[in-house]
Amino acid sequence: MMGKSVNRIVVPHLYIDTSVFGGILEGQHEASVHLLETVKEKGWRCLTSAFTFMELSDIRQDNKFIYNQLALGVHIKKAYRSLDQRNLSPHDLDTTQESVDVLFSENYPFVEFFGLNEFGWDRALEIKATTNISAPDSVHVVTAIEAGCDVLVTLDNFIRKEAEALIPCCLPEQTNKVLKEYGFDI
Repeated sequence: MMGKSVNRIVVPHLYIDTSVFGGILEGQHEASVHLLETVKEKGWRCLTSAFTFMELSDIRQDNKFIYNQLALGVHIKKAYRSLDQRNLSPHDLDTTQESVDVLFSENYPFVEFFGLNEFGWDRALEIKATTNISAPDSVHVVTAIEAGCDVLVTLDNFIRKEAEALIPCCLPEQTNKVLKEYGFDI
């Protein structure tokens, strides 16, 4: 009996790291916004780590602290040196967290959060110990790998270079090109 040819629809699985979402939150990277619109429109699978949520919260709180310090007349160098003593008001904490919550709940509710199991954390530690990839970036790389993502999308040139041997990496504006190179019919 002759088998029928089956057309399979293969949906790309993208891992989006903190730098891409940070660029969107800061309104500084139009290509990142465009990529997430494409992901939604085409129904691609889009993942990030729960760690991304924490990093974005931290970044927003740092930014708010610096802005507050500058508004008080503190020199920018002194403001940056005192980041480890950040003392935001409950209102500032709420507003900075709200911007991150809205990013995922309203703007990009299709983004899935993937958590590492014990094996994943061990693998992140191994990557951290055997490469020049930072601990936070090791978490992103391993999360992308463990989640079965096809590409890790980042604005971080260093992680793109260092992690390329482990998983294909690209800038948001290169995503379609990279997916085509890996055989996706975009």
